[in-house]
Amino acid sequence: QGRTDRPALKGSDRARREGTGPMGSGDRGSISEQWYKAKYESGATAHVEFKKSDQTPVDPKKPTQGQTPRDLPLTKDRVPDLVNGDQLKDVKHVKSVLDQGDRAQIDEYVNVLVGQKITINGKEYNLKKATVVFTEPVGGGKNADYIAAKTSKDLEFEIFNRSGERRTINEASLERHQRDARALAADIR
Repeated sequence: QGRTDRPALKGSDRARREGTGPMGSGDRGSISEQWYKAKYESGATAHVEFKKSDQTPVDPKKPTQGQTPRDLPLTKDRVPDLVNGDQLKDVKHVKSVLDQGDRAQIDEYVNVLVGQKITINGKEYNLKKATVVFTEPVGGGKNADYIAAKTSKDLEFEIFNRSGERRTINEASLERHQRDARALAADIR
């Protein structure tokens, strides 16, 4: 049984990383997500389930060629870590490059969910932006090329550097780095 009074949830980023170090990756990820919600998004709803079956079907008479990604359905149910108002956030606790599953998930958040009005259990969501949070500095650095390529008006990234400072990577901050992934990675550290 897990404890709910873990000091890592209450303290700094450094305390969180040190306190979760000996744990398995699933536990570290879960605690990092809880820590982030408690510290930065206390009003957010966790794990809103966007079901593939709940989507309005695509008009079969409409040709698929020329459809925008937002015309296409989810490939599977998606459950972002946090939804707060018009913003969806997914917390990634990785120390390596995102795998294809994570990338497909992010693509669907941006290309299918953001910009849509979606009603789930009577509550309407009008998502305007997705943010991917890297709680591990190494993970942020290893994904710098991906971050530089994917950042847009619909997708931002938050990265915690080694000092525990939260950095927001958006179109404006990338312009300062001239979309150079190496400069971005150096700034993350």
